Order: sequence, then C-alpha cells, then structure tokens
Amino acid sequence: MGYSWGQEYPYLWGAGSITFVEAATDADGNIHSIGFFTGTQDFDPGAGVVTRSSSVGTDIFLTTLDSTGALLKVL
Repeated sequence: MGYSWGQEYPYLWGAGSITFVEAATDADGNIHSIGFFTGTQDFDPGAGVVTRSSSVGTDIFLTTLDSTGALLKVL
C-alpha cells in the first residue's frame, strides 16, 4: 500500500515533548500509536482539542486515528 496522507502534529513544538515509539494499522485501516510525553499535549491532530497532561514527569500514551487521520481515542 502506498502513502496516502500525512498529518502534522503542531504540539510537537509546544511545551513538553512527545516521542512516538511504535505505530501499526488494523484491518479497518485505523492507525494505533504508542509512545511517551511530558507536559500537556493536544493529541487531536485536527481542529478539536483533546489534551492530556503528564502526571509524573513522563507518561505513556496510546492513540487511535481513523484511516483519514481523525482522532478516535487517546489513552
């Protein structure tokens, strides 16, 4: 399968930091990623705002985006 879209995450240059460790797709084309972050981050790559704040300095995250790059969930 070829490259079909990309997504810029503007929060990468905000307060704190975020590191993506692994990403995978499922049978429905959803993209699951896991990594860790510090500070307060907006995990919605679209116009919405879905923030999470690190409670212990560095926290882990799991995100799921649909096949168009829209946020479905963040844990």
